[in-house]
Amino acid sequence: MKHSTPISRHWPCHQYTLLLCLLMSYYPSVHAQETLSPYSFDDLFSLSLEELVQLRVTVASSNNETVFNSVSTVTVIQRAQIDKYGFRTVREAIATLSGVAVLRTYFKQSIPTARSVLQDHYANKVLVMINKVPTSNGATGEAILERINIHDIERIEVLKGPASVLYGTNAYSGAINLVLRDSKQPQGNAYVGIGSEGQNTAGVSKNFTNKEGNARLFISANFENSEENDFTFVDELGNSAPVTDFNDMAAVTLQGHYNTHEFLINAYSGEEGYLGVAPRLNLGSGNQHALDGYLAAYKFQYSIDDDSSINLLSNYEWNNREFSRDAANDEQGVIEAVHIINAIKYRLQFYEDYDFEIGIDHDYREIEAFQFELSDGTLIDYEGNLAGQDVSETSVFTQLGYQKDRWKGLLGSRVVDNELFGGNVSSRGTLVYSFSDVSSVKFIAGQSYRSPSLFALYIVGRNDVITGNPDLNPEKSTSYEVSYLRAYGHYFLQANAYYATYDNKIYRQIVTVPTDKPDGSGTVVNKPVYANGEAFNAQGLELETRYSHNKLDAFFNLNIISGDDGDEVAGNDHYNFKYVPAFTMSAGMSKQIKSYLISVVANYTDSTEGPEQDVDSSLVLDLMLGYSQRLGQRDIYHSVRLNNASDESVMVPEYARRGGLNEVRMDFGRVLTYEASVKF
Repeated sequence: MKHSTPISRHWPCHQYTLLLCLLMSYYPSVHAQETLSPYSFDDLFSLSLEELVQLRVTVASSNNETVFNSVSTVTVIQRAQIDKYGFRTVREAIATLSGVAVLRTYFKQSIPTARSVLQDHYANKVLVMINKVPTSNGATGEAILERINIHDIERIEVLKGPASVLYGTNAYSGAINLVLRDSKQPQGNAYVGIGSEGQNTAGVSKNFTNKEGNARLFISANFENSEENDFTFVDELGNSAPVTDFNDMAAVTLQGHYNTHEFLINAYSGEEGYLGVAPRLNLGSGNQHALDGYLAAYKFQYSIDDDSSINLLSNYEWNNREFSRDAANDEQGVIEAVHIINAIKYRLQFYEDYDFEIGIDHDYREIEAFQFELSDGTLIDYEGNLAGQDVSETSVFTQLGYQKDRWKGLLGSRVVDNELFGGNVSSRGTLVYSFSDVSSVKFIAGQSYRSPSLFALYIVGRNDVITGNPDLNPEKSTSYEVSYLRAYGHYFLQANAYYATYDNKIYRQIVTVPTDKPDGSGTVVNKPVYANGEAFNAQGLELETRYSHNKLDAFFNLNIISGDDGDEVAGNDHYNFKYVPAFTMSAGMSKQIKSYLISVVANYTDSTEGPEQDVDSSLVLDLMLGYSQRLGQRDIYHSVRLNNASDESVMVPEYARRGGLNEVRMDFGRVLTYEASVKF
């Protein structure tokens, strides 16, 4: 349970966070403007929709492009939209997008999923980046959305579909780029919030610039304790007990620029509730899952001349995970891993209309420790120890782009040499025709490649929890899509239709194996082993619309998808699209009335099958009331939010283990929160 964890485990991180908050709050802004820019609702509605959609995005390619002429299918959630609808977290914001879902399993929360390609426990098929710096656990390949607080984000860029040619192995079904606030004007933001069910949050961020304007620094510190979602959990053996779900995180982030040099540091420490190393009360259901880590990255751009440049990236990431393994929380599993990326890219523009890129990436992953820690501090290694396992991967990618008049094209390939799996070639091609600056059609064909994680290859878990498979093959996919985008007046429309095939998807296969009895009698059933699945395909339609005018903003997003059962496992009726709803829908409206802001967001998920019976549909309604109050020379923004107003029990199929447990409850419960924020 949440209260069973020693407070001292994560209090140091909260302590440093609060100290940093105080320092930034009192730090004098020597180059601040004479008149502070107050928080005003007018700022959120001041730009027309066409001006908003002209924003340059970075996740689609190496060039800054608009969503209309980008060579990928991209959706952007801007800071103004975050404020208008009162999204509390990154996962809450991206869950409203078409073709994107944030799922959970009994072991792990907040698993971003693109185009319904399910990801067992670890979010390793969608690459998550911070300012285009890749983040992932060196052992499992997963990313953590909560490491960046939504108050620190300027915009969220979501690329749907294969992105391996641009970003490598983990960008299998999509990529998410979290762009930090980085204003060239010195300013700061502070907030504090409280709520029902243990919800509380606080943070501060500050931008610093020098007089010359060639150096700036963004620094933030925050923590968030999510609501405590209490419910009765019935495990896969039929035993029941009350448990508490939660998701807490504290983080510190620094981003700096000096001329063409850039650095990024992000450190986080958090805990989340989970339902056991396997969904059984005697294996830790209802205890905590602790996450700690840090990321340090350096980027440099050197312009050779007006037409060519070189870009460098060096990235080091360390992650640590601790998870309970018994009901009394007397035994913790501990796994530490590092992930190092070094990359160099050369870009050349020639003949005015052509753009050429070539780059080399080196990716190294290592598991530094895999142990079991007892309540008295004793560390235990055993024969399934993953410590010391590593893998390196070198890849070369090249792209050739063409743009003239209304036409834009791109061809690219990535050649991968993995020391365990040999070579692979992934390619993509895009053709864009622009009817105008705010209207275009795109034709995209792309491939993706994802190498197995070290965990999936080598883990030998105790109690038959999970077994790795050194004979795994990399996952591969191919997709074809057409997109139409149009902004007219105060409306925006993006419609995507696609067909995709997936092969060698890595999943947990349930097998029956002999026991160790001398006479060979008896069997062990329900033992999960990592395996590759057969090929399957899917076709989908993603519709995103938005209206913004005269103090009113509204959106409607619809996702329709259908997939076959080509990857069905003989004997247990398991396949990816068995657990995928046929359609999902999100809609929202935000309205300014004088100094007030009112918004409502509705998320609907259709019913689907589970391992044993159907999982019901759900409709979640979130409400917000905001008020801007003038106090002295500053405006204070107050917001009251009621999330999941009807207290809907949102369930997702238990698609990872599929043995006795049909569904897992999402961490949605009715929660009322109040927050106050101020710019300084």
